[in-house]
Amino acid sequence: MVYDSPNLKVKFSERLEIIEKTLVQNPSKHVVFHKQAICKNAAHLDQEMKKVMALKGEGLMIKDPSSMYEPKRSKLLLKVK
Repeated sequence: MVYDSPNLKVKFSERLEIIEKTLVQNPSKHVVFHKQAICKNAAHLDQEMKKVMALKGEGLMIKDPSSMYEPKRSKLLLKVK
């Protein structure tokens, strides 16, 4: 599952577009794009967390769409458990 591309030196939202376009043009049964959504508000976050928990997931990662990739802990990436 692909959800980011750190080697692309563009904003997160642009990296997602490039990944999705590349995988549409070059389909693979072994690689799929992980669709992402923009968090609208706290109620939306709670709704998405319930879905993740129902699937036995740990939580969600929230990232600023305009952020560049940082190879370290960042205030622009929040783990919600």
